Amino acid sequence: AELLNRLRSHRLQYLRAGLCFSVRTPPHLVIAFAEIRKAIISNGMSIACWLLDARYASTKEVEESWAFMSNSKAIGEVRVIGLYGGGLQAANAVRSGKGASNLSVYAAELLPGVRV
Repeated sequence: AELLNRLRSHRLQYLRAGLCFSVRTPPHLVIAFAEIRKAIISNGMSIACWLLDARYASTKEVEESWAFMSNSKAIGEVRVIGLYGGGLQAANAVRSGKGASNLSVYAAELLPGVRV
């Protein structure tokens, strides 16, 4: 909302057509995606990717969240889903789910001078 208000106040509404979002949600907020999507879509923008923030999630949380996200992808609410963090454990949890979508994106935060 803040971004949209700034665009309006600077008379840059024409840039809205070129904006797209990547959304990152932790497992406990995955169910809120429909509302987030609705707000973004109703303002004429799109969601490029939906990421599950798996950094501090249990395997069960990742599996359940991924199943929910896979369903959203299957019904066309989002085109690309992926993981943010969580490492090999989260990636394996995603792959083990029955009927789950394939992992399309894996994102991680990399900082200079910090070992991964």
